[in-house]
Amino acid sequence: MNHLIKSILGASLILTAMSLSAKQTIKADFFDMESKLSKKLFTWEKYVEQKPDGTLVDTSKFISLEGKPLVNRITTFKNSKVVRFEAIQYQNNTRGTIDFKGDKIFFKYFENGKQTKSDDETVDKNLVLPSTLVSHAQKNWKTITKGDTVKVRIAVWHRLDTVGFKMFKVREFTEKGQYIVEVKMKPSSFLIAALVDPLLFRFTKDGS
Repeated sequence: MNHLIKSILGASLILTAMSLSAKQTIKADFFDMESKLSKKLFTWEKYVEQKPDGTLVDTSKFISLEGKPLVNRITTFKNSKVVRFEAIQYQNNTRGTIDFKGDKIFFKYFENGKQTKSDDETVDKNLVLPSTLVSHAQKNWKTITKGDTVKVRIAVWHRLDTVGFKMFKVREFTEKGQYIVEVKMKPSSFLIAALVDPLLFRFTKDGS
């Protein structure tokens, strides 16, 4: 299960490399990182829908090997800004929402259909969601390629909190004729770093 959680987190971050556009559908299979692609964990599907009012809805679904839903994550954009995030975790019948209003974000947590917790926090300039993480890196691409660290705070719906991370360049290399920049993201807190493995991202030279 630990590998599954890490893989779902990785998938949710990987999806951000896909450019948002209306009527876009992407599907992929995800495997245990230690199995050398022999142990499939789940299927990931991503849909992007343009609403009549201009709102863009980005939906990611994580589906078990038996075809059952594991997690749905829905991010709503208006005028290119996030206005709402919702996550549904089917295994334990929980749901969370994050609403963006002015300079505040509002967390709500639901168990078995009933709201049980809530909290709010002032929006940090480095605040991201899984669906906006890579775009944050791209906005700070010059800083990363210079070798400097970029700060990130990820909103975690089930914690009703934000968690600090840092992104930095690890190396640059050529693979199959393509120039690659590898970037690592790890928790800023030593305590959280002991529990959460760092993630590696690979970008092309221009950050795409």
